[in-house]
Amino acid sequence: MRAELARRFRCAMSPLRDTFGGPHPKPNVGVQVRPEEFAEVMGWLTMNRGELSVLAHCQTEDSFDDHVENAFWMGEQLALDAVYLEKIKNGQRNPWNGLEFFNGAEPEWEPDA
Repeated sequence: MRAELARRFRCAMSPLRDTFGGPHPKPNVGVQVRPEEFAEVMGWLTMNRGELSVLAHCQTEDSFDDHVENAFWMGEQLALDAVYLEKIKNGQRNPWNGLEFFNGAEPEWEPDA
């Protein structure tokens, strides 16, 4: 799925995290989507995610609200580590930011010919 997302859409992705990290209870891939492609990517994921759970959320300064209050799931909703998210909400720096690979810069991207 990761390779197909990269082939079809202009998004930045983390490597596969093969263990849990941050608030996420299972291995995952972080994907950052441009606002103008969000609807198309979400539509594609809806039709092609298979058995995978997908958590979609904004990336703001408030990780708790991003993951809990303002997020939506496709598939099984997994229990996130609320203690971790509360620590972030209460001012501790997020030591595990799965999307730091993007940082607002243009990702390298070449569409398949």
